[in-house]
Amino acid sequence: MDLLKNNIAELKSCFKILNKQPNFQMNSFTSTSKRDIFDFYGSAKAQQACAHQVKLFFKQPTHLSLHYSDVPDSPFLHQQFITKTNAIARNLDWNPKAKPTRATLVVLGAGAGFQITELVKEIDYHSIIIIEPDINVLNLLANNLDLKGLREEHEEQRGVYFITSNSYSDFKSDFKNILHTHGFSLLSDISLFRHYNTELFDEIYDSFKIWRNEMASMWGFFEDELISIRHTAENLKITDIGNHLPLDHTITKNTPVIVGNGPSLDDDMHLLKQYSNDLLIVSCGTSLTTLLNNNIVPDIHVEMERTLSNYTIKANTLHDPRLSNTILVGLNTLAPQLLKCFNHHILFAKAHDAGTVLLNDISAITPLFHCNPTVTNMAASALCRLGFKEQILLGCDYGYVDHQNHHSASSDYFNPQSQLSAVKFSTELKVEGNFTAHVYSNRIFNEAKRSVENLLTTQKELTIYNCSNGAKIIGAVTTHFEDKLPNILDFNHTQKQKIIDKIFLYKRDKRTKQKHLGLKDRKNTKKIIEETILKLESCESNHEILKALNSKEKEIHYNSCISKYLLAGSMKYISTTISGHINHIPKNKSSIYFENIKAITRSVFNHYLSSLDIKENYEV
Repeated sequence: MDLLKNNIAELKSCFKILNKQPNFQMNSFTSTSKRDIFDFYGSAKAQQACAHQVKLFFKQPTHLSLHYSDVPDSPFLHQQFITKTNAIARNLDWNPKAKPTRATLVVLGAGAGFQITELVKEIDYHSIIIIEPDINVLNLLANNLDLKGLREEHEEQRGVYFITSNSYSDFKSDFKNILHTHGFSLLSDISLFRHYNTELFDEIYDSFKIWRNEMASMWGFFEDELISIRHTAENLKITDIGNHLPLDHTITKNTPVIVGNGPSLDDDMHLLKQYSNDLLIVSCGTSLTTLLNNNIVPDIHVEMERTLSNYTIKANTLHDPRLSNTILVGLNTLAPQLLKCFNHHILFAKAHDAGTVLLNDISAITPLFHCNPTVTNMAASALCRLGFKEQILLGCDYGYVDHQNHHSASSDYFNPQSQLSAVKFSTELKVEGNFTAHVYSNRIFNEAKRSVENLLTTQKELTIYNCSNGAKIIGAVTTHFEDKLPNILDFNHTQKQKIIDKIFLYKRDKRTKQKHLGLKDRKNTKKIIEETILKLESCESNHEILKALNSKEKEIHYNSCISKYLLAGSMKYISTTISGHINHIPKNKSSIYFENIKAITRSVFNHYLSSLDIKENYEV
């Protein structure tokens, strides 16, 4: 009875959501007996059975480690930190492929908790996340597992967290909340233990790599956000960056064809060529070169990458005189050099972006969501905002049947003279196919697919026809391009030109053009960096460095100021790098690692501080 009472107190302190859900009221917890354990496990030897299950688990563990590769010449400080500390770790016998000395444990199914006491004997699990939606099963655990003892027996005060979600999407949301509260360094090493099968547990288990990658993606970083601030300021001198109201219905009743650069584009290229004068064609990023190589001039071209290389890598194509009437649709973050290649621009403000936060200091602006990680995501989201509620995806594969044929054969990815030809693609994931049983994908492509799915979920009036022989997009209509063509070939070239002319002149929302941005949050950002440096100076262990970084990331996560966008991503990269090292370094060498990386970590933030010396003309 004392154990149950103590565990209820633990549950109240470590999992506040229990008090918010009607089926998890504390008075639902009652005493259980050995008979309840027998009924649950079907055996009087439940502890031995759990021990045997754990023994089998460690023969072939379900475990993912997160590590970053060296990039010796990177200009980005977080990447320089990764490269330097990787070298330090290697000198201390760091083996990222070996069994970790410490990790995060995710347990699918609470049971009586016997499996947990066995699991922590094998690996130093510093954090344990227990997934259990059933109050009766959680009650069984509360009667048999000493939660306080489990927490206090660990030198770092082990974190013990509970997720009671009934759906996969809620599980991911709750898991992210744990990361924001207790640190993204939990992602560095995760063991996933399935105690028993349920539909939810099987989905979490089967999608392990997908949801881990999702939570370790699209963090952004300091220099990237500085680029956004600089480009936003420069682009305001060239064109308006606005909310952009929907176009006239006479325009948006037509169906644009969003052209990606995937390998399946080649299957329908002959149809694009044949009907190019009668279709509203939208090129995306590198597909512009592919289309021009096939004498197809797009009506709209979409870009979203902010780095200057996005311009330089295809500068010859961007200066093609055939693009004189092509409309550029992009984001505030684009390199100004790219804007100057086009006579007509429609720029949106990117959601979750430092430059957009500053635009809001000028005038309230509605940012564009679901516009990354690929240019085709930007195209679908921007066209939807402009009022095009029916769209076709062509060559938007988000995967490949053969990873050697990862883009259109007409693209620069297969041009030996192009830098793009050096890019390699992996078969990291296998996902359901649109026209085939499955296709291979990677982290970025899978996030892009999910972004389209999220757009469809939030924009109920939007219909997307997926004509690409790539990944299946949940919510999109699977159809072949040749089958859809008869429904959209309802206007001739003359009518199409009238539509393009209307787009040139359409009435956008009236925002006053501003040539200067004010960085109101600079003092606060400097203060946060200075506080981080002071915290790091007082740290006496690797654990304390992680704790300092995690607490600051948590502090800035819950505000919408510039500091969140400038610092949070870089903090996550640094903390997961450190955690990934100390999880795979012999414990007796952990203190040597700390002595080496403490000064490097401080140095990164000192450089961030000096980088905020932004002049009046906002040249960073």
